Amino acid sequence: MNPCGIINPGISRSLRTETSRGRGKRIHGLQAAGDVIKSRSTGATPRTHDDGTSAPLRVLIVEDSQDDAELLLHELRSGGFDVAYAVITTEQQLVKELREPQWDLVISDYSMPSFDGLRCLRLCQEHGLEAPFILVSGTVGEELAVDAMRAGAHDYVMKQNPSRLVPAIRRELRDAQIRRENRRMAEHIEFIAYHDPVTDLPNERLFKKNLTKILEGGAEGEHVVAVAVLEIGNLRSIRNVLGVETADALMGAIAERLMTHAGDATRVGRLNESSFGLTAELRDDTDLEAFGSRCTEIFDEPIELEISRLHVDPTIGIAAYPAHGRSGEAVLRSAYVASTHAAERSTHFRVYSPAEDRATPERLQLLGELRHAVRNDDLVLLYQPIVELASGSIVAAEALVRWQHPDRGLITPAMFLEGAEQSGLIRPLTDWVIRNAFEQLARWKGGGGAVPLFVNLSVRDLESPGLPGYVRECLQETPVDPPSIGFEVTESAIMHDYAVANRVLRELHDMGFVIAIDDFGAGYTSLRYLHRLPIDHLKVDRSFITSLAPGSDGFTIVKAMLDLAASLGLSAVAEGVERRETMELLREMGCPLAQGYLFSRPVNAHRMEELLARRTDPPWRANGSTSTPPAGTAR
Repeated sequence: MNPCGIINPGISRSLRTETSRGRGKRIHGLQAAGDVIKSRSTGATPRTHDDGTSAPLRVLIVEDSQDDAELLLHELRSGGFDVAYAVITTEQQLVKELREPQWDLVISDYSMPSFDGLRCLRLCQEHGLEAPFILVSGTVGEELAVDAMRAGAHDYVMKQNPSRLVPAIRRELRDAQIRRENRRMAEHIEFIAYHDPVTDLPNERLFKKNLTKILEGGAEGEHVVAVAVLEIGNLRSIRNVLGVETADALMGAIAERLMTHAGDATRVGRLNESSFGLTAELRDDTDLEAFGSRCTEIFDEPIELEISRLHVDPTIGIAAYPAHGRSGEAVLRSAYVASTHAAERSTHFRVYSPAEDRATPERLQLLGELRHAVRNDDLVLLYQPIVELASGSIVAAEALVRWQHPDRGLITPAMFLEGAEQSGLIRPLTDWVIRNAFEQLARWKGGGGAVPLFVNLSVRDLESPGLPGYVRECLQETPVDPPSIGFEVTESAIMHDYAVANRVLRELHDMGFVIAIDDFGAGYTSLRYLHRLPIDHLKVDRSFITSLAPGSDGFTIVKAMLDLAASLGLSAVAEGVERRETMELLREMGCPLAQGYLFSRPVNAHRMEELLARRTDPPWRANGSTSTPPAGTAR
């Protein structure tokens, strides 16, 4: 037998009757045999799926009376429904039918010999069936009907009034459709709230929730939960040079590679625009280095995109629970800190070290002492030459602040600059640097050995309304020409509030001072904003320079930056030049200026005077040596 209207092939063996032309045969022996009757009643209007396709209404009828079951089918056909149905009489049959959520409607008698309608309702709920449930009975009073509705039944129809059945079904099917649409909308909204729109990976919020569940689900001491933060440092430069679509395609490809190669036990998320997060369970802390190496190896091969072939070299920070944090939030923060340190040291990955954490109690104590250092003039300026590549001559210098601590010795900005910005100390600190730079330049000018001197400005400096006035005051008090002073501002500082940054920089520029964008390529300056800014120099970020090689992805990006600077009439400065091969390559690429340890580390004023005395014949022209930066040295 191959009856029409079978819901799925698996139910054909339990078929007992078949209908044709919309007329069902009489069902014999239903109560005695306890059989499941399945069939299709055709010839009426079909039900419409959400996707627009038509299908019969799938009805599960729980009824022990043969005549009542046929009456229900007659009402459905008369109401215009095309019905595929099953008639059951026992709890065991019901459980079997509920194993697959295939039903659009359940119609159940209330009183049956083996079980009742409320029990049927509970079983449907326990199996997650969301189809409308309508009770049909001739024996139950109003009180029991109300109880059934409170328990979750959608309607109650008396057998003595079958004309109510079809309107009730239509209403409940319509309401069920609305509930499905609302649920899909809610699920879609929740997905958007917890997932990255480009990669569909969990975003930072969901990544943290999942991490917390992992930590709460395992007994402390049984394993170590490692968290890695992967920072794609040159993403914004790729976006600026190759376009938004290529940058998004790259992040999608990175996500796919992480999901494919990170391992089944590793969870992946996209934490922000340029960062991914990984979690993995390890045996102990000794596996953290190996975990970092595995993360790095994922990117050994370049990523193939439709229009380009890009090599990704992320900086990775790794932290572990419970050693580096007692909560998911704390461990993730430690991984972020480690990622920052990896970027600062140009290493592939770094495991979190409390000694390098700038927010430790020790650093907070230093921050408290910094205020006194500014007042007591315990700060010093060091100077790093900027060299013309064509001649090797010193043409400018950058002023870099250090803290001469009475107990700890010379402290680099890495230990206090971030805290100074957060605490409001950055303006007094910057004022000190500006005034001392003006005074030092005036002394060099009096000795006949001055070159333009550049000073760094932060986000908070640009937000301070008193900055231009303070600079003007320093200019009036020292015999310095404005073109001999330059101000460097990072891309991120400019885009933090473009309108404010543009106004302040333009005011300084109108006074005659030189403006440079620092760390270009590491931030996210839009090209449509770049030509509007009053800038004279682009300083290419060191992350692109340290690994520069012919034919590399970095080579293409740096060349594009140099061409961009030339087209805008700007002078480009390559930061972080440490090898003679890099210097020669930059010279061939047409880069006019460079700065880095190949030429000189930051030096004090006396040593800078000695270098200026030999500005046209500096020592690096004679010995050709490469100066390797000491470990932990920050610019």
